Amino acid sequence: MEPLAGQVYAFTATVIIGAVVGFCFDYYRVLREIYRPKKVGTYLGDSIFWLITTILVFGMLLMGNWGEMRLYVLIGLTLGVLVYFYILSVAMRRLIRFKFFLFYKIWCLMVQTWLFIWRVVTFPLRLVLLVLSYPVRWLKFLLSKAGLKLDLIIIKPVEGRLQRLAVKLKSQLPGLKFWKRK
Repeated sequence: MEPLAGQVYAFTATVIIGAVVGFCFDYYRVLREIYRPKKVGTYLGDSIFWLITTILVFGMLLMGNWGEMRLYVLIGLTLGVLVYFYILSVAMRRLIRFKFFLFYKIWCLMVQTWLFIWRVVTFPLRLVLLVLSYPVRWLKFLLSKAGLKLDLIIIKPVEGRLQRLAVKLKSQLPGLKFWKRK
């Protein structure tokens, strides 16, 4: 027979394990509120949650009462979950949501900081590109005007001759001996 102190320790350990399971469930519930998974994601998440929770409870029961499964263990786990949900659940969910909100704000601040640093570092290059873009645009404008003149003087007559030559070659292509099939 185990002494009373050992039994109280084992029962207290099971109550604490039940409270830890309640906290894990609240954490998972907040994650589901934030990410809003679809049906398949919910099934997958529930399966992973219960697998991890089962392993966690088993490991904690091994440390708390050497893995013995008795009626007081089930009572302690249930009592721990109920006490957690009636006393701590609302406050812990708020704390978990605040933690995710804080992580989100820190992430946004880091992204904004990196974007600012990127803009500062690339500002000289963007300034050089801006300064060089005006002469390039002006040169493009002048070349397009000159290109219209070149198009009318040189390209149009040559293009017409090339098209006539292509038509003539196409008409003579079937008459070639190597082109005919045997």
